[in-house]
Amino acid sequence: MSIDPAHAFAACRALRMLGGPTYLLHSRELNTIWVGAAAREDAAGRVSHDGAGFFSALRAGRKPAFFLFGSEAAPGGREPARALCVRPLVELRFDASGARAVFHGAPTSGLKAIVDAALAAPGTAPPACQPVSQQLMTGWETEPDDAFAAKLEHAIALVQGRPGKLLVTRGFRRAVDASLDALELAWLLAASEPDAPAFHWLELPGEVVSLGASPENVVESERGLLRLDAVAGTRPVHPDAEFDAALETELLASAKERREHAAALERALAFAYSVCLPGSVRVTFERRIRRLRYVRHLWSRVEGALSTCLDGVALLERAFPPFVSYPEDLAAQFELVLSPPRFYGGMVGRLDADGSVRGFLNLRSVEVQPGTILARGGIGVVDGSTRGGETREVFGKLRALHEAVENWLGRGI
Repeated sequence: MSIDPAHAFAACRALRMLGGPTYLLHSRELNTIWVGAAAREDAAGRVSHDGAGFFSALRAGRKPAFFLFGSEAAPGGREPARALCVRPLVELRFDASGARAVFHGAPTSGLKAIVDAALAAPGTAPPACQPVSQQLMTGWETEPDDAFAAKLEHAIALVQGRPGKLLVTRGFRRAVDASLDALELAWLLAASEPDAPAFHWLELPGEVVSLGASPENVVESERGLLRLDAVAGTRPVHPDAEFDAALETELLASAKERREHAAALERALAFAYSVCLPGSVRVTFERRIRRLRYVRHLWSRVEGALSTCLDGVALLERAFPPFVSYPEDLAAQFELVLSPPRFYGGMVGRLDADGSVRGFLNLRSVEVQPGTILARGGIGVVDGSTRGGETREVFGKLRALHEAVENWLGRGI
């Protein structure tokens, strides 16, 4: 039985009464939503780092923990330069069996009352997102087209005739009414992109608001099983069924997209071999179609039995940074710009009490600042990429996010 995200979002609104950090993480494949919160005065419930030491703090602290960190490295290159986690005072779990609360510490009567109200809060359906008529990010500030084109053409020239991938990104900024509630934007985006593998919301009052619909995992583990997704190769989704079917056939047949996907799958396999027991790694499926609202991707999965000495934090450490160009000699010739926003291209997810981890790539996301929202779109340039195709891909990947923002602003909710 599928869960109803409306109930979880209503609970998240209620838990904001605690005045501290709140988060929501939806794993579509697990059919589970976690909603957690800490009190304003609960200093132990929040860990923020600008520099090294985050993974040690994550391992040492009370679990479970919701985490968000960027892909830019602190000095030394082994840990994120910007990272945070929330260790909840209470966490609600919504799955096929219902909704329940887990307290991490002795609950007060006031906390119990807030949690009871959160569990009983009636979910309301989000307003239906009206489709945007254009794929371009109209209304957003971005770098000049010619500057982005020059950056893209430089990457295309570097990869000609070479294996590997260069990541190219483009930043976007939009002024918004500071009185608007970003949780309503999150609800709109979650409803607009219901097939995303993961959705997150995080609010640390006075520090950061982040929300997004991730297209892929980076690393997931549970009961000793590792699961990695290789997601690379893209085509738009078209409303005309016949034309759409042709685009899917084109994606599956494209030599350029198959090369890009093969490189991603090779990296996933290399990671799995480095952390799994010998002989346990396998490709469970290859080049399926992962279909989102406006784009589709080639999707393969790698699984294996983890070495017993590795916990979830060790997997996060080994997978950092998750968003990189490769190989190293090619990447060294091209500058990858990630900030702002601060956490784009990093990981978002949850560390369970038993050491299991679910880490998703933080793409198709926004960070909300007073009066401003920040986003970034990225593409992987490989041999055979074209300027026009990659430019369109950036906008296509961000179209569902753009649609949710337009509806959020247009309705004034």
